[in-house]
Amino acid sequence: MNIDRYDASSGIFTCDTPGMYFFEQYWVSTLNLGQRLFLKKNGETVCTSAGVNNGYYSASCAALLELIPGDKVWIVSSLQRNVYKPEASGFIGFMVKSYV
Repeated sequence: MNIDRYDASSGIFTCDTPGMYFFEQYWVSTLNLGQRLFLKKNGETVCTSAGVNNGYYSASCAALLELIPGDKVWIVSSLQRNVYKPEASGFIGFMVKSYV
C-alpha cells in the first residue's frame, strides 16, 4: 500500500492518483460470533469475508477497484472487535495501472 496515502490511525487509504487498484483483507479470529469484515469504497461494501473452522474464523476477500482522487478504501468489522492474530491478518493494496 502507498503508505503516503494510508492513514494508520484511521485505517483509511485515500486515493490521489486515478487508476486501477488491488485491495485484499485477510484475518483470523477466535470469536465464535459470526464476525465478518467488509471492504468498503466510499462507504459502499465491495466484498465481505466470513468463515469458520474448528472454532477459529479465518477468511479473506479481494477486489480490483477503479479509483479517482479522493476515493477512500477501508475495512469495517461486523462486531467492532479486533482480529485474533495480527501477524496472520492484514489489509494490503497497490496500484495496478495508473490512468495518468
